[in-house]
Amino acid sequence: MGKVIQFFTNKYDDKSIYTKIKAKHTAIVLMLICFDVFLEMLFVFFIGENKQEIITKDAVALLMFVIMLLVLKSGHIILTGNLLILGSVYELILFFPLGYTFQFYLQCLLAITFCVAIYIKNYQLYLLLISTITFTLVKLSYLPKQITAASQDFYSIKGEIVQLTIAVIFYIIIALFFDRIIKREIDSGKRLQELAETDVLTAMYNREKFDETIQTMLTTKQPFYLAFFDLDFFKKINDTYGHMTGDHVLQAFSKTMQQEFGESVCYRWGGEEFAFVCVCDDRDAFIKKLEGFMGVLHSKNMVSDIKVTVSIGWVYNDLSMTKEQMLANVDRALYLAKSNGRDRIEEVNDSDGRMEVKE
Repeated sequence: MGKVIQFFTNKYDDKSIYTKIKAKHTAIVLMLICFDVFLEMLFVFFIGENKQEIITKDAVALLMFVIMLLVLKSGHIILTGNLLILGSVYELILFFPLGYTFQFYLQCLLAITFCVAIYIKNYQLYLLLISTITFTLVKLSYLPKQITAASQDFYSIKGEIVQLTIAVIFYIIIALFFDRIIKREIDSGKRLQELAETDVLTAMYNREKFDETIQTMLTTKQPFYLAFFDLDFFKKINDTYGHMTGDHVLQAFSKTMQQEFGESVCYRWGGEEFAFVCVCDDRDAFIKKLEGFMGVLHSKNMVSDIKVTVSIGWVYNDLSMTKEQMLANVDRALYLAKSNGRDRIEEVNDSDGRMEVKE
């Protein structure tokens, strides 16, 4: 089954984890519906009446859902989802008023339930359970009508019961199987995403995540403060105590930074440089945060008896600066802090590079 799902969703292998999950949801829904229609065709062929008419209608429906599977395989997941909804509604309108078979009513409910699932980001098991329960209830409501229509014919009744049993078992097995696959894939995807955006040494967000955050804030037009931190004389620590101790200092510094500012707004830029992104509209409160952090560093040792100080450069981006201008300005502010004696805070506050110093 996994290979069949992969066959129809291999176009989405290089997409995000959520897109892959949506594609696999869609594929499993379409295969379930095709299986259900095909199952009815077999029973009608062997024990049903009006075989030609019913099989012809089922064959048209089966062809429609197979075409949707091919559209999905071609890489058009949104189009497939829309066709799935339209096709299910069409079958509902066409067959339900005529009392033909409640299977298409089932398919409509099942398809819409799954369409809700495939277009949300977070996979939930209860959606599959709801689909299975819906299937069972609709099948049970369908069974008495078929028994009555069969005029108490034993073989027709037996056939409907067998069909009901097989279909319910099939849906439950698929639900549990698919739940296991999806959970494993989500866990794997989350782990890969975490590795992709987290610095291995310090467990802080890395530069790639920083770039993504800045781009998002500029795109959503959200003003923010940006501060860069550079540990003073860090090379001397490495030369004196060794690189392992230097790594421990970086880890202790990053942990202190996260404790003071919060894990979600701190980033390791590279080497001994770190970044802090702050969304607020109070300049004094922002500077007080930076000064408070420097005070914490002055009052504690990072590792053993090793104290560190930090030079800080910051800017406020009121959306008048591009990303490149903002990074150039904060870099100049950081350079100014180091040039003027280190262990200090300085800023560059506009796009033309004018510098203001905060002692």
